[in-house]
Amino acid sequence: MAKERGGVIDQAAAEALLRRYLDERGWRYEWEQREFGGKRPDAVILSESGEPIAGIGAVAINEGAELGQTVREALACGMEQASPVAEAGLPYLLAAHIPGCPPLERAAHLIIENLRQFPAISAFGVLRELDAAEIYKRLQKANQSNAYALKPLEVNGMEILLNPQAKLAWTQKLWGIYDQVWTWDTRKNKTRKIYDGREELMRTYRILLHAGTVPAPFKEGISTSRSEDFYEERY
Repeated sequence: MAKERGGVIDQAAAEALLRRYLDERGWRYEWEQREFGGKRPDAVILSESGEPIAGIGAVAINEGAELGQTVREALACGMEQASPVAEAGLPYLLAAHIPGCPPLERAAHLIIENLRQFPAISAFGVLRELDAAEIYKRLQKANQSNAYALKPLEVNGMEILLNPQAKLAWTQKLWGIYDQVWTWDTRKNKTRKIYDGREELMRTYRILLHAGTVPAPFKEGISTSRSEDFYEERY
């Protein structure tokens, strides 16, 4: 990916954030190793047998830039990787690090028309560092007493906008457990959320708050990744 776009940005930070996201999911992947048509995606997700099943590119977008224009430039650049990946029969997601980016649901209208024009890109994602304690405080009812002191829990997730014109779908098996995923409702001309990983994050966080009081068998069932049945269910 291009290292500069619309000002001083930190591509290395975008790549590091993507790697942390993949590591936390527990997925097997190669980093800048496998070539498709002479291009190397930043990450290639692998099956249990080591076969490639999806490609991901990381891009940093300047916080102060005009979002619609810079996203279009990022997508055009991403096509250089996405096209040969799609020709190999694999879906491709462009994962963006955009400091200060509003929630994807609010920014989707600035992205979707550009995304439609690049069918080799299956989805566009915004990488997020999630603070479970802050999300918990926002989502709990105002009159709910907080019987437990809040504990720190930070994880990485992604807000994903699926491309309605994609050649290859970014399927559910490629969604992280803490991701939020939207599709575009063409009839209503607006986003429609089809998966909200905050529910699973809050489940994990409530277990953390109750740590030491829940029965052992229940604690043993805690999972922070879909990876435990990612390969089993897909193959």
